[in-house]
Amino acid sequence: MKPSEIKQSHSAKGILKLLDLSFAYKAFQWVAGDYKVYRKFLEPIVELSKEKKEISILDIGCGNGNVVHYLPKNVKYIGYDFNTDYINKARLRFANNNNIKFILLDINNSEPQFDSQFDVVIAIGVLHHLDDEGCSKLFTSVIKNLNKDGLFFTIDPVYIENQNSIARFIISKDRGKAIRNQDKMRELQTPYFQSIEHSIHNNLSNMPYTHIFTKCKK
Repeated sequence: MKPSEIKQSHSAKGILKLLDLSFAYKAFQWVAGDYKVYRKFLEPIVELSKEKKEISILDIGCGNGNVVHYLPKNVKYIGYDFNTDYINKARLRFANNNNIKFILLDINNSEPQFDSQFDVVIAIGVLHHLDDEGCSKLFTSVIKNLNKDGLFFTIDPVYIENQNSIARFIISKDRGKAIRNQDKMRELQTPYFQSIEHSIHNNLSNMPYTHIFTKCKK
C-alpha cells in the first residue's frame, strides 16, 4: 500500500467526536455490551488456540485493545491503530505482558511491516469505515500478513431485510459510513479469499443491533 491508498468512509462530529478519546470509547463499549459481542466473535479463535501451543494474532484497527481481555492466554498479539490516545492507553494497560504489543500506525499512509506472518488477522468494526477501494487494499494487506493456513475474522454492522427499525436507526448513526449488506460484503471479499463464511447476529449487545461476522480463509 502506498500513502493514502486506503480510503476512509468515516465521520466523527459533535458528540461522536468524544469517542476518539479512549476513556469515552471504553465507557461506551461497556454500556453497549461489546464484551458480549467479543465473546461470541472469539469462539472460533478460542477453539483454534486449543490446537496450538501458541497462536499469533494481528488486530487491525485495534482501538483501545479491550479485546485482549477476552483472548486465549496462549496468544502472541500485535494490534495497531491510528488513534494516539487509544494506543497509549492500551500500552499502559498491558505493559506487563510481553506477548502483547501495540503499534501506532495509520494504514491510510503506511503499510505495516512484520517479521513473520500470523495465524489469525482480525478487524473489529473496521470495514464499514472504509470505502470499497479501501477494503480491497486492506484485504490485499491481510493476505500478505496471513500464513498459509491463516484465517481472517471481521465484525461489522450490517443492513438486513426486515431489520428492527431501532437497530437500523442506531446503525445509521455509526461513525463508519460504509455500512453494507451481506451480498455486498461477499462481493468485496470473493476475489481475495478461498472460502468465506458469514453469520448474522441480532441483539448480541445491550441494545438493538445487527452484526455480521465473517470468517475468510486465505
